Amino acid sequence: GAEAYAYAHDIYPVPLAYVAALAPVVAEIQEVDDVLARDIAVPLSRLRSAIRSSFDRALPPQMPGVEWDVPDRLAPLIDSIAAQLGRLGGALLARLTSGLPLFLVPPNRQALARLLEMQHGEVRIRYAREDGWWIEWRGERILDFDLPLEVFRTHDEAGMFRRRDALGFKEEQMAELQAIYAPPGVPPRIIVLSLSRDWIDQMREALRHDERD
Repeated sequence: GAEAYAYAHDIYPVPLAYVAALAPVVAEIQEVDDVLARDIAVPLSRLRSAIRSSFDRALPPQMPGVEWDVPDRLAPLIDSIAAQLGRLGGALLARLTSGLPLFLVPPNRQALARLLEMQHGEVRIRYAREDGWWIEWRGERILDFDLPLEVFRTHDEAGMFRRRDALGFKEEQMAELQAIYAPPGVPPRIIVLSLSRDWIDQMREALRHDERD
């Protein structure tokens, strides 16, 4: 219901559940949910403030002079989530050709560093039902992402993203991605990722060959 309401008001939820690089983080967050339901009986505003602080994204304290730590039962989980996020090193906001926003997550710091070396790169965008969506550059998986469910339903009515449908979707919706990397305290960088035309042509020729066979 919340998702339908968002789309009706031109709000685009950013899906994270099937972003491969975030799978360990999502699993840990689900455990946090269980602990909250069982053991935590403090105001959620104070809990959010403490957790943000542990992620090194602290907000100004809501009550000056009052300090409050993450509860003992939550501390190991929060430390684990912070470690997982540190392994990733950051993320990028992007916009599809159609204007749809995306949240791009590098699988590790090395992939992020290589991504930041470029200003404009030709990439391949791949999809597999078990691995989700990802972006390849020079043969390396450098970014994972997911699509809002509503978009996926619109282009996958049969419940299976056929190869020709997937290729057409990429050409129409993902010809160019404008990604923004803006960590705190650093001037933002814009990176343009263009879908490789040569690769698309090769894929289309391979499809025609398969259909003839």
